[in-house]
Amino acid sequence: MVVSVRAQAYTETYRRLSLILNNELKIRLDALLIVEEGNTFTRFGWLKESPSSNTPSTLNNALTKYQYLIDIGITEWDLTVLNPNRKKFLSQKARRSTNQEIQRMNPEKRYPILIAFLA
Repeated sequence: MVVSVRAQAYTETYRRLSLILNNELKIRLDALLIVEEGNTFTRFGWLKESPSSNTPSTLNNALTKYQYLIDIGITEWDLTVLNPNRKKFLSQKARRSTNQEIQRMNPEKRYPILIAFLA
């Protein structure tokens, strides 16, 4: 029973987010999970890293992440369609998950998790 309710919750979350999920955003979200040339880890891994100190380079890195999120278009996303607890749950799932685990999820689960994480 619990599994079916969770599956229904992911389906409903995906349906509600379908207004902002266009093909361009899906491509950008999938690109988060791919290792780019010249890097040793993915953008998703880079965004998951939390600051370790209060140095200028750490602050610069945080600002770079912030600018990247603005470039994706996060400021235009309307996430009021989701309950705050649902967003928190999905975001925590992303933080605990590995890159490979999220890549293997079906799109109905993957995209809402990534959107909640980025938001």
